[in-house]
Amino acid sequence: MTQYNDVLNELQYYILNEDNIKRYLSQKIKTNKNMNDVNTFVKQKVLHNNNNCIFFPKEKDSLFWCFFILKNGITKYHLLKQRTILVERELKIDIVAQIKCTYPKLKLPLDLEKQMVFDSQISIQTFIFLCACEKKHVLVSLGSKQFSSLDLDYESSTTYVKFYPREKKFGILLL
Repeated sequence: MTQYNDVLNELQYYILNEDNIKRYLSQKIKTNKNMNDVNTFVKQKVLHNNNNCIFFPKEKDSLFWCFFILKNGITKYHLLKQRTILVERELKIDIVAQIKCTYPKLKLPLDLEKQMVFDSQISIQTFIFLCACEKKHVLVSLGSKQFSSLDLDYESSTTYVKFYPREKKFGILLL
């Protein structure tokens, strides 16, 4: 039995899981010399500064996709091949249903449900509400204004989301 465990332990480096995908992507990005190679590899616009990068979802509702990345990780975002409006709407409806199941006594604001189901983009308030439901601490920067989820001593670290007027999108800081 230990022989099989030894073989499995040696193969862990090659198994396709989230940690190994992240490791591979970080190595691939480090080996690329210029920004164009990174853009063609990830097929997204990314800004690098001080070993951190800001990722811009290409979809119209960039704030919702920043929440998706915050909740599920960048790997699941990249593995989701189709990010069409229909898939986005399905995900939004699933999130609303999940919140209703998790917090049955919580009365969701009508505009939140309306935004999630019918509107093409969610507001900053909705984004912060979703993050609070997931117990994620976020700091959102919109020009000179700063928005934050309540500091409820969440175990997770603070995630930084910022609006970039030149790209006309929200970006999420990936560490």
